[in-house]
Amino acid sequence: MDIENAKKHLSDLQKERRKKKISLPRVLKGKVVIREEQQEQYPGEDALEKQFPHIFKKPVIHLCAENGVANALDNVLDNALSSSVKTKKFFDETDSTKLLDDTCRGNYTENSTLQELLHMSTQDGDTLNLGVLFTGLPAPGGHNIVCGMLDSLKKKNKKNTLFGFINGFEGVKNYSFMELKNEYISMFRNSGGFDMLKSSSFDFLSESGKKKCFKICRQLNLAGLIIVGGVDSHRQITLLAEYFEKVHFLAGRVDNATHGGEDPTYQIVSDLSDEEIKAKYPRTGKKRNRKKTCIVCAPKSVHNEVDSNLVECSLGFDTTIFTYCQYISYLTSHVRTYQSGYHFVRVIGNSSSHVALECFLQTKANIVLISEEIKKKKKKLKDVIDFIVYVVEKRYDLFSKRYGIVIVPEGLLGKIGEFKKMVLDLLWAKKQTLNSAPKVEDGGRRIVAQFYSDNAESANSVELFRSLPAFFQKNLLEEIQSERFKYSRLKTEELLLSLVKEKIEQTKMKHIHLVPHAYTNEVTCSLPSNFDCAYSYLLGMGCVEIAQNNYNGYFCAVRNLKHLLLNVDKVQLVGVPLCGLLRVKEVPQHGCNDIDSAGNLTEDVDHLEKAIFVKRAKVNLNVKYFLTYKKHRTELLYADTYRTHGGIQFERSVANDGDEHLVGSPSKLNRLLSSTFTTWDSNWGELFNRVNFTVSGLSGGYFSGGGTHGIESISVESIAQCGKALTPGCFIQSGVTLEGSPSEIERALSRTPIKFNTNLIRHNSEIVYVDSHFESKLNYTPFKHIQKMTHFYAVKMGQVNIKGRSRCIDSTFLSEKKNVGVVILSHTVPGVNNILAGLHERLSMNNTTLIGFVRGIKGLLNNETYVLKDSHLGNWTNLGGAPLLGVQLKWTDEDGGVVRVDDLFQEKRINQIVENCKKNKISNLVFIGDEKVVTLMNILNDHFMKSRNNLKITTVPVSLYNSFYRNLVECSVGYHSMICTMSDIIGNLQSCAVNAGNYYCFVKVPTNVSSLSLLSVQLETHCNVCLVGECIKYQMLSLQDLVEQICSIIVERMNRRKFYGTILFSSNLLLNISDFSRMVADVEGNIQEGDDLDGIINEPDLPKGPLSKLTKESADLLRICTRSVKEKLLRKENRHDDEVDCNFENVLIEQIKKHMNKLTEQAKQTNEPYSFDGHMKYVHTNVMGKSIKLYNDLNYIHHFNCVVKNIDREINCCIPTHFDNSLAFSHGLLAGIAIENDLVNYVTSIRHLHLNKKNWSGSLYPGSYFVNRDDAGGVAGIAGIAGYPYTAPVPVSVKSSQMATIKHNAETWAYNDCYIFVGPYQHEVNADSPGCPSHIF
Repeated sequence: MDIENAKKHLSDLQKERRKKKISLPRVLKGKVVIREEQQEQYPGEDALEKQFPHIFKKPVIHLCAENGVANALDNVLDNALSSSVKTKKFFDETDSTKLLDDTCRGNYTENSTLQELLHMSTQDGDTLNLGVLFTGLPAPGGHNIVCGMLDSLKKKNKKNTLFGFINGFEGVKNYSFMELKNEYISMFRNSGGFDMLKSSSFDFLSESGKKKCFKICRQLNLAGLIIVGGVDSHRQITLLAEYFEKVHFLAGRVDNATHGGEDPTYQIVSDLSDEEIKAKYPRTGKKRNRKKTCIVCAPKSVHNEVDSNLVECSLGFDTTIFTYCQYISYLTSHVRTYQSGYHFVRVIGNSSSHVALECFLQTKANIVLISEEIKKKKKKLKDVIDFIVYVVEKRYDLFSKRYGIVIVPEGLLGKIGEFKKMVLDLLWAKKQTLNSAPKVEDGGRRIVAQFYSDNAESANSVELFRSLPAFFQKNLLEEIQSERFKYSRLKTEELLLSLVKEKIEQTKMKHIHLVPHAYTNEVTCSLPSNFDCAYSYLLGMGCVEIAQNNYNGYFCAVRNLKHLLLNVDKVQLVGVPLCGLLRVKEVPQHGCNDIDSAGNLTEDVDHLEKAIFVKRAKVNLNVKYFLTYKKHRTELLYADTYRTHGGIQFERSVANDGDEHLVGSPSKLNRLLSSTFTTWDSNWGELFNRVNFTVSGLSGGYFSGGGTHGIESISVESIAQCGKALTPGCFIQSGVTLEGSPSEIERALSRTPIKFNTNLIRHNSEIVYVDSHFESKLNYTPFKHIQKMTHFYAVKMGQVNIKGRSRCIDSTFLSEKKNVGVVILSHTVPGVNNILAGLHERLSMNNTTLIGFVRGIKGLLNNETYVLKDSHLGNWTNLGGAPLLGVQLKWTDEDGGVVRVDDLFQEKRINQIVENCKKNKISNLVFIGDEKVVTLMNILNDHFMKSRNNLKITTVPVSLYNSFYRNLVECSVGYHSMICTMSDIIGNLQSCAVNAGNYYCFVKVPTNVSSLSLLSVQLETHCNVCLVGECIKYQMLSLQDLVEQICSIIVERMNRRKFYGTILFSSNLLLNISDFSRMVADVEGNIQEGDDLDGIINEPDLPKGPLSKLTKESADLLRICTRSVKEKLLRKENRHDDEVDCNFENVLIEQIKKHMNKLTEQAKQTNEPYSFDGHMKYVHTNVMGKSIKLYNDLNYIHHFNCVVKNIDREINCCIPTHFDNSLAFSHGLLAGIAIENDLVNYVTSIRHLHLNKKNWSGSLYPGSYFVNRDDAGGVAGIAGIAGYPYTAPVPVSVKSSQMATIKHNAETWAYNDCYIFVGPYQHEVNADSPGCPSHIF
């Protein structure tokens, strides 16, 4: 709760969001009166009334503006007020400000005295104290409930007080609370998570816990305790409200006169035996009467499972949906670009499919599995698998599509009857073996043995269990042995993927790649949308009104939510009795063979015939919302009309800096650029005020794209014909069709102007020779021509008198018809579409046609081309992915051989490239790619010069990891976008870890040999630990050294009561650890035979023969390695392939656990007990040494829980930032200038990126500048072309400024939570300033 630290580490977006003001409806701007309305009856009333006799029959209350009610009272009072409707004054009955009598019922607001009274909510001295706490899973917007409460209280009376209980009900039990003041909560306004107060579960509250809760509320004189809780806690909150009401009811029957005016509740709930409260709050006199404490709930549910007709949408659902859509959009852009891969996406939804269905509708994915529908139709697991395989097969046969998106709710398996029965039988087997198998490692085996022995009763369950993959059996048994079984922790998406893959392998389909993704609770800690910010703020203010009016056992709800952002006066605030959420179900009397909603075995406690539970809102299969989806879902299975969503967008954060240098300004844009893609026609307000379909509604017109080319206008046969033909024209037409129903962000960004240095687009621009005195010690002997090119060029305006040799454009060039080819030969990056747009824009000025080779290598060798036009580029400019050309990094030719970029050096492939360029009359080629592509350009150009071929190649450098030599390429296209995206994701993971407070999150960032992206993310987010491969290699650290360093940080954090943290590492970490490098050298030197190597890699028990040839250290290291780690290390082709990943993080975590076990045993030998205050005193008075401080009563291994998160490689298709859009467009223009000047073997480079975009400069460097390696591990080793030097990624220097900054702050970030929650990138802000952190450059 360090306020100063929080101020110091707010991101720019957080600072702007703090200033966001919420519009209030008229009802909350003045006095509020209450209108009561009796609610309808529902089943089980008798049982509920018996369980909750004091709070059951309570009416629904409506919060109304006092003016409107006062004017209506004439008619209401004349009709004597029916028994079902009552009005209640805002003020307490004891106040002297009763205004609504017969003398002042008219235009009372005109009276100055009454006007003054109306603005006075409470009398001086009569203060209002409220308490608040969080329970359950965080929901975006939860902090704004507290902000709304405090603002409402202080508006009524500055002396009013709001107390926050720390760690939810744990704070209530421990009497741990704090007074909330504006200077503290202002740090959390409009922010995500529950870290203002932290949260706890609220599954059960004992009788003593209820008494403690009542005592602290009484001691603080709370008029209300506001509980921000989800569906899981509603039953316990209702029981607590009943207890409070019962105590006050009994206290009311006590004769106050007998006790001299003391508070009668002390006779019911005494604190004489409570030593803790007596010590903290000693009695100083008589126990004066205190206010009645009301329990009020502010409901939140990211799953949208609050089941009430008065709750249209739950708090947090909107933000959760659009955060998920952001993540799924990376995948949709990826499949558009690569035309490969089925992505199985698991989303939250343990009991319902609201989130999965809404995400499906927002993104228009291909398949969504609705749990409720599967349960209703009694489908089996096999039926679900067969359906997915059927769709995959149809897409393959009819449309030749090998890609798609499948959305899976995490609770799907719990709705499959046979699977639920199997889980029930396993839980029963667990109960039978609980006493005989106390150890966890032995428990799984015994549970399975008991499970198999019950053949008569569970034969089908046994058969189903045996059919599951081994990894999922292990996952299921681990969950069975947990304290509380949850379907949400099962790897459902991996199970479906594995079973689908098994079926596909039995068919004729080939090259079907399946990828799992699990997006879980991290989305619940995102920055809340404008909708959830306003929603939660009104909920907080509504809860204050309900509590002040002494309504106990209610939750606040907001109606007419579709008007919340655009016409807030139309919303309605209501109070709903908590009993209305409860239902009664029959419980079998014969025993414990029942299962609850979470999948846990429930016993027949006291043989009750009925049980009370909270009814959860499920997807209604009969409403128009679902029926509309059902009508169109078949079309979405096959026609890919994906919608792309960026991060949640908020109002303009900074003022626009004017149009002085804005090429796309409304007045100059159409004059300067003829293409349609830069027209300023954005409607950002529509994007800011968007809400989910659950609130806004869904119509059939949405699927037809509002009149554009949607899926309803496309016949299946026509798509099938196009897919089978696989012609270039069909490819681009398919790309256009994908935009049938663009999202708000797609429409806005495709019309957003691009800013850049206008020198790059002027007709009179010229390039100037610059003598660089370039020298290299590398062996350039294989090159005959390109090594002679040592001058680079800079672009300047023609009018300026420049000292130097300029090169003018040939006058005949403008009249010649010329064709230029372009192809993407590496992974795409955000902004590639703008490279094409800039290149096309420059070439079109000179009567040049741009021809695109589609699908990368395949198109280049098979001559699959089409002419790029304005109509194509206009729909995709400023958007992610590269659907215009597509990417294919390997291709299987007609002979069955696999062709990669490295194979294009072969003579056969070179001849194919030349022949295809001749067919299309292409004189210049533009390669878009990474270091390998620069090497390819050098070799091909040298070959063309040697053979006197006029084909010239220019390269636009793009790299996922920004691993070019920094003096040549300051920042690669797309790098800024990827850093912003990864930082946003990691910020959510950090926030989730902080809120949970009980696990360490290991986050793996994809890299090549360069860890630059890891450094940039760390400087953005400030994770606790950052493992940089180059630094570990420089220090020659072994695995044990690394484990000890990590453990020392984790133990010290645990000593400071921080059982959570974030550990950031790169995918190249394994290759930089010294003992792994020695092991690889040992294996390569002593294991020559292929069978021995295969045995070491594939066999779990390593063969003794090959091991005997290795050193003891290497053999020991191999024993702890997983198969994927050995595949990565011991196979040379995998070692140099960035695409091949391994699960080294599992090895690392296991070694950390072993070392933690060792430390725990060492701690037991010490005689020093743990004390937080004592340890913090030790920290502040002693310089932290290398030794670890251990305490004998602190179980370190028990508190070390881990979660692993791999950052998806698919984020390379995220929506680019304005910086990358401008940078990519400038690269495209510069490549066009190189072609105009007939340059050969040059690489584009945009410099001075730290300046405003108008001052960026363009340079053209010879490809030979980029050559940095001539060893045998490069082209010679891979492509078989001996002797060619090559371009390799450049590792990070351990002496770089980024590394120095991280080293300087390492200890501070390790032990203090200096996290920065970056939030999603805001696309509306398009300033001339770079908008990039300085460390990017």
